[in-house]
Amino acid sequence: MGQTPCVKDICLISLPSPFLMDEKVFPPLGLAYIGSELELYGYDVKIHDEGIDTIPDNFEHYGIGATTPQFPMAVEVLKKLKAQGKKVYIGGAHATVDPQSCLDAGFNGVIMGDGEVGLRLAMEHKCQLISTPAERDVSPNRGLIDLRKYKYSINGEEATSLMTSRGCPFHCGFCCKTRKGVHLFSATHVINEIRVLVEIYGYKALMFFDDIFILNRIRLDSILNAIMKLNIKFRCFTRADLLLKLGKDMVKKMADAGCVEFGMGVESGSEKILKVINKGETLNTIQRGIALARECGIRVKGFLIVGLPSESNISLRQTEEFLKEGLLSDVDFTVFTPYK
Repeated sequence: MGQTPCVKDICLISLPSPFLMDEKVFPPLGLAYIGSELELYGYDVKIHDEGIDTIPDNFEHYGIGATTPQFPMAVEVLKKLKAQGKKVYIGGAHATVDPQSCLDAGFNGVIMGDGEVGLRLAMEHKCQLISTPAERDVSPNRGLIDLRKYKYSINGEEATSLMTSRGCPFHCGFCCKTRKGVHLFSATHVINEIRVLVEIYGYKALMFFDDIFILNRIRLDSILNAIMKLNIKFRCFTRADLLLKLGKDMVKKMADAGCVEFGMGVESGSEKILKVINKGETLNTIQRGIALARECGIRVKGFLIVGLPSESNISLRQTEEFLKEGLLSDVDFTVFTPYK
């Protein structure tokens, strides 16, 4: 049994994301994970995901998750709530990479990295700065969120997202890694969560939102064996070199289990750019990985970044030539924007 908390209620705030084309696609699972953990210790938890003008004022404690573009909004909320005598805590990517700015702004506590354990300890022990990795397999409490107002589909089927791991073992230079190491939820835990989403919530399609879903072959095989019996469709993020390492038989098994699309970080069609950003893959590897997926009947959406260090007209033309090969079924372009 955990210790009795000194505070019984908390409102977790999901800030708006005006930089997205549609803010109501994927539910704020990060907050749902934290809510699940806090409820184990007797907290009454509410997740507020309806803008900052309607934040309820009947809580003593508030937790905010923020990326760097959202940080000014988090400070705005902080000032409003502190004026009412509330205690406000911040976590998420911005708090992890720039905790001093959060302390300077006046947050009561700054939680770096995983928030499940850190937020509770910050509240109970008045910690101004804390980092406590979560290594226990916990399912998010989706009951704290109105899932049906988040609209996402895969192959025409209503879908939702889930996470089966934390972290990424690779070291791409453009990526802000907010945790050290990788924690893979057990296959048994993942399968149970999938069954809940399919059999209780009624979803027929799922988006595995891990940085990379296929890191462990044995775990992947167990999950696929279970998914095959559920008749669902799914998407996941992957890397070309790992697909090649898995081999055609396993990639085909993913297709047979219902995988219809991979999201893949291509980043650039320039060999030079790939080396500069420490991608760890050559353009040939990426091309072969995409071709393997297509051969197995899985489409590939490529994620590309424009303006990476050493980008030039030449590298942009090389990316254009890569795209003209027609290997990708869809693309997503991001303009490189470095944050602290």
